[in-house]
Amino acid sequence: DEPTKIEALRYYARDVQVNGRIGEYEVYVSNDNASWEKVTTGSWDTSKGGWQIAKFTPVTAKYIKLNSLTSAGEGDQGNKFVSAAELRVRKNIEKLDLTKLDINIEEKVIVEKIKDDIRTNITIKDGDKTLKELVDYTLSFENNNKAGKAKVVIEGIAGYTGKVEKEYEIILKVTEPEKPVKPTEPEKPVKPTEPEKPVRLTEPEKPVKPTEPEKSIYTKSSSNIRDVETNEVIGKYEKGKYIKGEIKGDYIYFTYQGKLAKMHLSRVIEASPEELYINKTVNIRDNKGQVLGKIDPGKKLKAVKIGNYYRYWDNGEKFVWHTFASKNGVKVGSYIKGQSNIRDAKTNEVIGSYGLGKYIGGELKGNYIYFNYNGRLAKVHVSRVSIDSPKTYTVSKTVNIRNKKNEVVGQLSPGKEIKAVKIGNYYRYWDKGEKFIWHTFVK
Repeated sequence: DEPTKIEALRYYARDVQVNGRIGEYEVYVSNDNASWEKVTTGSWDTSKGGWQIAKFTPVTAKYIKLNSLTSAGEGDQGNKFVSAAELRVRKNIEKLDLTKLDINIEEKVIVEKIKDDIRTNITIKDGDKTLKELVDYTLSFENNNKAGKAKVVIEGIAGYTGKVEKEYEIILKVTEPEKPVKPTEPEKPVKPTEPEKPVRLTEPEKPVKPTEPEKSIYTKSSSNIRDVETNEVIGKYEKGKYIKGEIKGDYIYFTYQGKLAKMHLSRVIEASPEELYINKTVNIRDNKGQVLGKIDPGKKLKAVKIGNYYRYWDNGEKFVWHTFASKNGVKVGSYIKGQSNIRDAKTNEVIGSYGLGKYIGGELKGNYIYFNYNGRLAKVHVSRVSIDSPKTYTVSKTVNIRNKKNEVVGQLSPGKEIKAVKIGNYYRYWDKGEKFIWHTFVK
C-alpha cells in the first residue's frame, strides 16, 4: 500500500481473438485515487496478441490506470469493448548494463527455406539467472530475410540497460535428391526401340526427387497407367496428378503400387509451378470438374497451367479457370480499421503507422496490401483494413461529425448526401480529412 517508484505498464493482449485488443491508450498515476496525472500516451499493435509495453519517466505512485482510446474488433466490433489477458506494473530499479553480461548467440543458422524472419538462438546470463526476451530485453533484426550476414540488436529493459549488436550467418541448406530406386524386375534389358518391354533404371540421367521439383510432370487429363512388362492397364490417374519418374523415349517410367509402370508422354505435360494471385472471386474445382468452393481475390497460389485451368495443391489437386489468376496482385481501395503499423515490404520492419479511416490504394497479394509509403514499397496486413468502394448515402437525422480521434467537430443535417464506406459502427467519408458519423443516422 506504500507509494512505489514505477517506470512502465506491461499489457498482454489476448492471443486467440482480435476483439478488444487495445490500440491507442493513455496511462495515468495517482497517490490518492482521486487526482490523476497522465504519464504517457501511445498506441499498440493490435494485429497480434502477446506482451506490449508503455514506458514513462519514473514516478512515485500508489495507483495506476490504463485508459483505452481505441480497440480492435472483427467486422463491426471495433471500439465496442476492451480486453486484457494480463497487466503488470514495472518498478523502477537500478539497472545493469547488458554489455557486462555473458551473451551467447548461434553464429550459423542453417535453414531449408528462406522466409521473412529468420532468427538466431540467444542466451544471456546474469550469474545463474537466464534472462528472458520481452521481460529483461528486446530484440530487433536486420537483413534476416535472406542468406548471408544478419544482425540482431539486443536492448535491455526492466532491470537492464544498454544495447548490444551481434552478427550471425544465415545458411541455406542444400539437400541432395534421393537416388533412384533400382527395380528388381524385369530381369532382361529392353531395346530402346521397343519401349513396351521393361526398362532397367540402373543409370537414369536425372534422379527422381521426392517432392515436386522446379519442372514437374502432370497428367493432362484422366490417363491409363500401364504395366511396363505386359502393357496391361493397371490403373488410372486423373487430371493434374503429379508423377515422379524418368522419361525415356515416348514414355515416363515410374513406380505404381509397387510395380514398374509407364504412361505415354502425349498424356502428360512438363511445367514449372508459377507464383500467381487470384484477381476475381472464382470457383475451385476438383480433377473431375466438380465445384468445391470459391477463392477470394488476392489469394496466393503456386500453380501450373494445364489446358484452360491452373492446377495447384491444397489437400489434393485443385483447379481454377486461367483468366482468374495472374502474376500481378489485385488493385484495391481499402481503409484502415484502427491504428495500424506500416511495414517495409522487404525487411518487415515497422516504418510508420496509419490511424482509423486512412485510405490506402494498393495491390492485394496474399495476406497483405502493398503500396507506396514515403517512396518505399510498404505493406499492411489485410486484417487491419476494410476493402470497399465508397457509396452514396443520405443522412436521416441530425448527427455529430467526429474526427479519427472520436472528437466531435460539427454536425450534418438530414438530407445531406455523403460518399462513404462503413468501418465498424461508423460511416467514414472525406471532407478536408477523415470524418465519421454513427451508422444508424444514414440510409
